[in-house]
Amino acid sequence: MNTVSTEENTSSLSQWFVNLAPGDSCARITLPASKVQQELRDGIDACVIDSLQHFIPLTLIADALGLTERTIKLKVANQIKLNVSQSDTLLYLVRTWCKLLAFFDGRRDILLMWLNSEARALEQTQP
Repeated sequence: MNTVSTEENTSSLSQWFVNLAPGDSCARITLPASKVQQELRDGIDACVIDSLQHFIPLTLIADALGLTERTIKLKVANQIKLNVSQSDTLLYLVRTWCKLLAFFDGRRDILLMWLNSEARALEQTQP
């Protein structure tokens, strides 16, 4: 018999996002693949973005998800879930953010400076 509540089941991947975003650890997802897939199919609650924006700039999250900041704020306020594609993109963004933070030795300020600088290798565009 499964004694884990529905709330705990649906929040485990979201909690993993929030735990990973500060860059303290780039651990692999310890949840079973079937559970991750199910949570992505069900959609991640947009409220997780409220926590993530303390680590990852909201403009970066909005650009990655193809949403405006206003739309994200409305989704958060109304506790609306992201669709499958947006949930998957958010997972990819958080994992990439963590790897970038590790590359920059946990220095969020340097990472943000790099993200906002023009790169010659990228034809003078931002990364």
